[in-house]
Amino acid sequence: MRSSTTGPNIFQRFGQQQVKQIATGEDWLKRIILIVATLWLLVVVVFPLFPMIGRSFLDRDDNWIGLSNYIRFFTTPALEVSFFNSFYIAITSSAIAIVLAFIFAYALTRTAMVGKQVLQTLGMLPLYIPPLAHAIALIYLFGNKGVVTTGFFDLFPGWDIELYGANGIIIGEVLYVFPQALVILTTALSLTDARLYEAAQAMRTPPWRTFLTVTLPSVKYGLMSAIFVCFTLAFTDFGVPKVVGGDFNVLATDIYKQVIGQQNFSMGATISVFLLIPTVIAFIADRIIQGEKPLETIQREIAEETGYQAYKWQHIGKFALAPSYSDEYINVFIARDLEKLEDPPVQDEDEDIEVIQISREELEQAIYDGEAINAEAIASYFLARPFLEKKS
Repeated sequence: MRSSTTGPNIFQRFGQQQVKQIATGEDWLKRIILIVATLWLLVVVVFPLFPMIGRSFLDRDDNWIGLSNYIRFFTTPALEVSFFNSFYIAITSSAIAIVLAFIFAYALTRTAMVGKQVLQTLGMLPLYIPPLAHAIALIYLFGNKGVVTTGFFDLFPGWDIELYGANGIIIGEVLYVFPQALVILTTALSLTDARLYEAAQAMRTPPWRTFLTVTLPSVKYGLMSAIFVCFTLAFTDFGVPKVVGGDFNVLATDIYKQVIGQQNFSMGATISVFLLIPTVIAFIADRIIQGEKPLETIQREIAEETGYQAYKWQHIGKFALAPSYSDEYINVFIARDLEKLEDPPVQDEDEDIEVIQISREELEQAIYDGEAINAEAIASYFLARPFLEKKS
């Protein structure tokens, strides 16, 4: 009844004592802050979406026209091109930023290089600069009269990267999303289990194989999260394309042109919907890919590995597996109202588990006699014992 990547313990069948949590002043303060933050997000983010979506079904005179604006969007070549340009910019920028951030994060967490703190600070600096400032800095460096373009005031041969257009937008977006990816990947790499690397080293596994079989699987959720975050930021950004985009149109700048330039709020709302849909899909996909919560994991495990299902669960705590060695935590649950499944899920091929039922006294005697030696299971039992004693 613990959620972990290891096998189940034998305490999943014990009952649960309903314990009422006593709310402290700090708990109430956290709840108030959470409620205020939720209300603020609803008012500022969620509620404005409804009139925006409704506006996309109206014309300039507020007459209902159904899907006409959407049909017009796809039949207008310039707007259709902007839609695919936005995808091109977002995908390219995200790919470049993820690769650079992964290399940077790997160097910070998995190497013994000097000056890590300084490098991490430098890598995080773009996070505190608005994307508009990135674009302006690029103009000073790579614009028509930029320092690099003119060869440092004609002292050296100039280098024109054709900033105004897709090149400038991609460079600006990479600078914008890089620190977000760096934060996520640094956290993911720092949480990898050091025991796996020691096992790979003891088995003399080549570094490239260790990278493919240990590092990448350990950070896959963080990597996917970084990809979706970078894609969303680059896809919806307005500042960089507006400053260095030139004639390369994207959806964000098209909204500005429709609303400010042509006063066409209906078409601006329509384009906003198309800007919103991919970001919502990316957010949902990110939530799905992130994996199960501890309770969902243990509910699945108890069905797969014991053939039982429990109708009531209580999370009684968690403990660190090895605080100075690993960041992995074991979540402990008490299950009650157990029922044998008529058609239990098939166990994994590498598992051969026998379910036995013993009393608490027999279990403790087995621990003292050295017959039960699973440290995680033993720690879970003694964490659960006060709750079981209250039940009895």
